[in-house]
Amino acid sequence: MKKIQYLFSLMIVAAVVVSCDLDQQADPNNLTPADADVNALLNGIQLQFENVFSAAQDASSETMRMENLGGATRWDNAYVPSTFDAMWEDAY
Repeated sequence: MKKIQYLFSLMIVAAVVVSCDLDQQADPNNLTPADADVNALLNGIQLQFENVFSAAQDASSETMRMENLGGATRWDNAYVPSTFDAMWEDAY
């Protein structure tokens, strides 16, 4: 009886695997200009702007003493100009 159940389940799995179409030629990661949707592009820009705004807000709230600087003794030596490079690279 176990052999019959095993064979039956094996046949079902084989039928499912054979019926799947794995020959997908279109690459969803490489969009052509005709495939690009303007609304999706604008949504992506808005979502990225949220990250840039959040990063700028975190840095400015610490220097204005709205949040703890995280162990820095003085606000004037807490940041160097290169600290903000990543934020600006993300923005542009």
